Amino acid sequence: MQPLQPVSGSDLQRFLSAPEELLQQSVALQLAVASFHQTPRSILEILVNSPDEQVAEAANLHVNLAGEITDGWQQAVDEILQQRQLGQNDRLAVELLKIGPVPPCFLSEWVPAERLIQGLRNPQMPLRYRLQLLERLAQEPTLEPRLQVAESPETPSAVLEQLAGDLELPVRLAVKFNPSCPPPLIELVEGQYAVASDWNTDSEQLAMLGQSRWPWIRLAVAQNPSATAETLMQLAGDAVYKIQLAVAKNPETPADVLAVLAEHQDKAIQAVVAEHRNATEEILHQLFPTQQQLLKRRENLPTSILERVFNELVTNQPIWKNKELRYFLLKQPNTPTKFLAEFVNIDLEALRAEKLEQERKAGSTPGISEKWVQDEIRFLTDVAEHPQVSVKILEQLAQCPNPHVKLAVAQNCQTLEQLKLRILSELILYAEDNIKVEIAKNPETPVYVLEAIGQNESYRTKLLREIRRVLASEYAVNANSFNSTADKFMSDFKHQTLYPNNIVVNVDQWMIFFESPDFLEVMTRTLSYEDTKNELSILMNRFLSEWTEILSRLSNKLQ
Repeated sequence: MQPLQPVSGSDLQRFLSAPEELLQQSVALQLAVASFHQTPRSILEILVNSPDEQVAEAANLHVNLAGEITDGWQQAVDEILQQRQLGQNDRLAVELLKIGPVPPCFLSEWVPAERLIQGLRNPQMPLRYRLQLLERLAQEPTLEPRLQVAESPETPSAVLEQLAGDLELPVRLAVKFNPSCPPPLIELVEGQYAVASDWNTDSEQLAMLGQSRWPWIRLAVAQNPSATAETLMQLAGDAVYKIQLAVAKNPETPADVLAVLAEHQDKAIQAVVAEHRNATEEILHQLFPTQQQLLKRRENLPTSILERVFNELVTNQPIWKNKELRYFLLKQPNTPTKFLAEFVNIDLEALRAEKLEQERKAGSTPGISEKWVQDEIRFLTDVAEHPQVSVKILEQLAQCPNPHVKLAVAQNCQTLEQLKLRILSELILYAEDNIKVEIAKNPETPVYVLEAIGQNESYRTKLLREIRRVLASEYAVNANSFNSTADKFMSDFKHQTLYPNNIVVNVDQWMIFFESPDFLEVMTRTLSYEDTKNELSILMNRFLSEWTEILSRLSNKLQ
């Protein structure tokens, strides 16, 4: 702004008789006259009509025109200042605020609240400015400024009324114990809150309270499961974030309201909607790009979401090796049968070879690789127990060498009765005691199976279980230690005869021979070696055609 042009009383003489001529002079002269303290009222009344806004404003504010300084005049000045483009320098204004009165309109919206609180402590600050600062601080989003206002005895009743229903308890308590606060105000707010938070309140009252000027009351309505869909929809658009969040968390919020909140920019509200029990399939798809990890923790996801997650997580490796995807799909009840079928496609021989190589490199106890295989395929139990598993998949799983998987197949209500009984009969012969306990605990287990479990384990049962173990075990080449002589014999037999001829022991098929009553009778007799050998020769000739089929790649001599 340029300095004012200097004028004196003599300069005004030529305009006293014809003050309207002043409007024909330069703006600089008009502004100087309008600002000159001796300018009479007759000239000022002409200048207030100047086409230049600055001249008109200066004349209008002149003390000789306004008369004595009154409260009304001060408010008029404040209103004019608020309408002016001040080009605030907040740093300078804040410094001045420490030592002298600064109109609040000089302080832009960017001035920190703590600086305004310092201004309240300035003894030179006029009361009308202090009140303006209190009103401004009452609108601050942080707690401390509103708490200062709620505690101040100078705070006007209208501002205390506004803060009486504040969301923060410290602010409400400060208002309650402020000496300027009328007790009926607190009774009104607390009474409305009691009604708004009561689940038995009728919907009409809740709808009315949902429009309360106090956010504390509106929050209580947003949290009330008895609020109607219309009321919740209204509160979903509330300007207060905590109220919007409360609507999203309300267990009775309907899908159409959740759909609106799903479009909220805040990720926290989106996350609450993604977890809500009333979120529709469409809403879940809408939130999938931003809330995928949270959605994967939901139970009972629709098939379309499961397929979307599958497409996100699937890799080139076999699906059963993808543990993250496997865990996710097997805990979801709606997982498509086609995915379950892929889990069953395990190349057991390749897996055994892989574990055997790991055993060799690690120098582990011979035979431990088979335990590793069993551990690796134990997850197939979850497949057998899955509600979407098919009969075809159950039939495949019945061939699994893991007894826990077999038991799960036997206990599935979809399993064919004949297959179920065959599995149970096998398990009570060869399985460990913990499997037998599970069979016995199942109320669907047939009586004859329970009776078989209840009998003391016979020598034949132990013998057959040991034979199965020896057949199923894998052995390192030239291993130095074995669990039994049979392990050593079978190791040599596999590495020297079977494997070179690409023959793998089919345990179940081989056990058919050993479980034959005639064969068992011979093996369990107390006979001399020669007698047993002779009877076995006769028995083996009886099974020669079956042995030839199993060992078809061996020469007759080796057979």
